[in-house]
Amino acid sequence: MVPRFNLRVAKSDATEEGRRNFKPGDVIIREGDDGNEMFVINAGTVEVSKTILGEERFLNTLSEGDFFGEMSLINQKTRTATVTAKTEVVALALDWETFSRRIKKYQVVALHIIQTLARRLDETLNVVGGLSRTNTSTKVMNELFQLVESEG
Repeated sequence: MVPRFNLRVAKSDATEEGRRNFKPGDVIIREGDDGNEMFVINAGTVEVSKTILGEERFLNTLSEGDFFGEMSLINQKTRTATVTAKTEVVALALDWETFSRRIKKYQVVALHIIQTLARRLDETLNVVGGLSRTNTSTKVMNELFQLVESEG
């Protein structure tokens, strides 16, 4: 098992410009926004949420050594979730150039990111599987209710 994001590695590349401070309640990244950097949490806790069927849903809590925002950085697409500071947060912002340099120089960083992305994908697939089963059950129950009502 690869340890959490190596903060020493991230800090060695972080300038004061890359260090960001957030207060509780601050939205660090917002779902749907463009993003050209990822964040590594140096201190504090954040909450990850996503709009699902029109409702804001809590997904996860992240803390020191965790990272977020990598999807937009890697895929050059809009943010897929909203991340809000739960406590005082110090995070390191990594742009593409810094990120690329770190994964080339420190393979353990690349391995950790791959493992984390695979775990997150697995968790997402489990949730989607549960939703599809729920939707199927709901559909069957609705059909049965309609059958009972029509047959008396």
